[in-house]
Amino acid sequence: MTSDELNLQVATKVLGWIPWLKVVGSTTLYYVIAWQKPGEQEPWMGSRDWKVLKERYTPFDINDYDPAIHTLSGGFPDFQGDISDAWQVIKSLHDKEWFVSIHIADTVFVDLSKTGETFEVDEQEAPIAICLAALKAVGGEDV
Repeated sequence: MTSDELNLQVATKVLGWIPWLKVVGSTTLYYVIAWQKPGEQEPWMGSRDWKVLKERYTPFDINDYDPAIHTLSGGFPDFQGDISDAWQVIKSLHDKEWFVSIHIADTVFVDLSKTGETFEVDEQEAPIAICLAALKAVGGEDV
């Protein structure tokens, strides 16, 4: 799994973000993935011309993501590469009542537990370990 694929899986499966495909341009078309976070309105609703903008958006299956065609909307977090972004994942897990334990030695060991379920991941980098453990815990990608 590439770093983009891991980040996208974390955004959708762990954080519950909804991806929307936005078509931009008139002669040359660009395909941008826009995000709707839990509790937020659809991405086109913030505009006065929302009825026109709504036509540019369609639901997007993240498994169809192709970095050669699609662009992630600006500032998309690097959950697997930046520890400050990975903390968003930990906060989300904590909000879902997961107990998170991180042990650092030669490698980073992440242990997630909740009412009899335990998921463990051992990796070289903390953000990757956090993301992989989170995906295991929510039933995402087999990692």
